[in-house]
Amino acid sequence: MANIIDLLLDYKNVIKRNHDICMLYISYQVLLMVSSILTPGTIFLMIVGSINLAFPSLSLYMSLLVNAIPIVIFVVLIFFTKPDIQVNKS
Repeated sequence: MANIIDLLLDYKNVIKRNHDICMLYISYQVLLMVSSILTPGTIFLMIVGSINLAFPSLSLYMSLLVNAIPIVIFVVLIFFTKPDIQVNKS
């Protein structure tokens, strides 16, 4: 994603120096960046909706919480555990 951002921020210079890159390719990169940003949120909301549909007794907010708990645990583990624990070398 960092490379795409770098390309998009300096696209005029890139097009001028490299004749193989055109505005169609730059627009493709814009769409790729937008989809990379939107896809995780879309998947999260689809899982929330499917939990809500599969378990009608759960409210929408409760299914959101059920889906958010593993994600929060994962993010906390990433930020606060040592790298050798994150990558189990056994």
